[in-house]
Amino acid sequence: MFALFFILPLALWGDLAWPTSAFVAMGVFAVLAGGWLGGFGGIGSENYRIRRFHKDIEAGKYLIMVDVPKADVERVEMLMERLHPEVALRGEGSSVNNPFAAADGRVHIMH
Repeated sequence: MFALFFILPLALWGDLAWPTSAFVAMGVFAVLAGGWLGGFGGIGSENYRIRRFHKDIEAGKYLIMVDVPKADVERVEMLMERLHPEVALRGEGSSVNNPFAAADGRVHIMH
């Protein structure tokens, strides 16, 4: 925060003469620190896509997520019904993950 609010403005306005490598080092540090801290947030929370299956997984059931093009969805569903009738289709969705999704899978700007 010190670098962002004090050193960076001084350097940009010319009152502080730093070599380019110092700015690169600050940028690299900020990216690495942000990724490291963000990783802790990700480790501490369950994936919102599998959260609704948590009880079934804890009970020993298997969760298989299949990512197929939209054109092949119907064909894959028919194959699963024919080859594995014991399997239940439990939902469809996008393969794009949103790390900011709430418990219901939606992004809420205001709570």
